[in-house]
Amino acid sequence: MPIFEFVCKKCGGRFEKIQMKSAPNPECPECGAGETDKLISNFGFVGSGGGKSSAQIGHSCGSCSSHNCGSCSH
Repeated sequence: MPIFEFVCKKCGGRFEKIQMKSAPNPECPECGAGETDKLISNFGFVGSGGGKSSAQIGHSCGSCSSHNCGSCSH
């Protein structure tokens, strides 16, 4: 089962939950409110890039002019 990240509309708390994609959004574990939003998560992957995250493969990180973060120290 996938891990999803949620944010509470009432208290702003962020939390993760393992659940089926089709399951309803859970209650906030901090305040108990039933109104939570599923967040879009960034993720890393292992593939031909040797374990680099997607931000490190052909995308500028914003702190230099290079489009390959492997060429700088950031």
